[in-house]
Amino acid sequence: MCSASPPPPPPPHPPSYAYNAQPPPPFSVVRLRRLPFDCAEPGIVEFFSGLDIVDILLVNKDRRFSGEAFCVLGYPLQVDFALQRNKQNMGRRYIEVFRTKRQEYYRAIADSFRRSTSFSPRLKGSEGKVI
Repeated sequence: MCSASPPPPPPPHPPSYAYNAQPPPPFSVVRLRRLPFDCAEPGIVEFFSGLDIVDILLVNKDRRFSGEAFCVLGYPLQVDFALQRNKQNMGRRYIEVFRTKRQEYYRAIADSFRRSTSFSPRLKGSEGKVI
């Protein structure tokens, strides 16, 4: 009698190059509200002293500062430190600090760009005619 050997195991699956279903990294941006209308970037940098600020987007509506801003931080962990400054004062106003979604930040950038390009002055040629 001959004993039959079991069939060999199937080969392992080749590595997948498809998108790995891991969640995206945390978004390191916070939104600020109730900022003083004369607020500028240095005031926000001072408000978040000790945190690594990469960028600040001041939100304008009708060509005026709306009292809102987005602040891009250097590391996702710093969002938690920024949120600890919620309802702290800048001058006489208390500032609200929120987590924000990536989509809200990108929409604010797009709106800012759209407003800045829609109000550009009309170009004139060398003869003074509108192009």
